[in-house]
Amino acid sequence: MSKQSCFFEGFIIGGLIGAAVGLLYAPTAGSKTRGNLQKKLNEGLNGPSETLSQDEIKKLLTKTKDAVETGMSSLKAQVDALKQQRQQK
Repeated sequence: MSKQSCFFEGFIIGGLIGAAVGLLYAPTAGSKTRGNLQKKLNEGLNGPSETLSQDEIKKLLTKTKDAVETGMSSLKAQVDALKQQRQQK
């Protein structure tokens, strides 16, 4: 597996973990948050409540891909800047 592939997997997993932690520390009551999570999980397991067309799916995938590429470019620029700062010290 390439370094970029491993990094991307770690980036996605880290994002999911961060989202989960964010939900758990949300300002709503814990019991209400857990109830909402359980409800969403049940909806996900029972299938989508609406059906998307092929065009809608393609648009969502393109939008997601563009967002990930933008995020990766930004992250790469930040890492490069940090490396450069480190080399100057």
